[in-house]
Amino acid sequence: YLEPELFFAGTRPAINVGISVSRVGGKAGYRVLLGGKLGRHPRLAQELPGIYGEDQVIDIVRACVALYKEKSRGGRRFAEVLDDRSFEDLARRFAPDFSG
Repeated sequence: YLEPELFFAGTRPAINVGISVSRVGGKAGYRVLLGGKLGRHPRLAQELPGIYGEDQVIDIVRACVALYKEKSRGGRRFAEVLDDRSFEDLARRFAPDFSG
């Protein structure tokens, strides 16, 4: 969730992951949503199937940053870089049950 205090203090992204914990079947962790954006051309984020631990979330973020560095040209945003194929590759890597 966006934290106004972090945002106005200059922290980017201004997200407190500690309050974004989900519980599914007694398992606590994080849901991961990728590629959403707001603005003139909004786009809903796609959810990686599953619930992830903190270490897994960090690995997913690193993979997303690497993907962005590899594919971004001319200031494109992550939502524009993350096409269906890239999402499926990430999902197969981090969600073994994904059957996209």
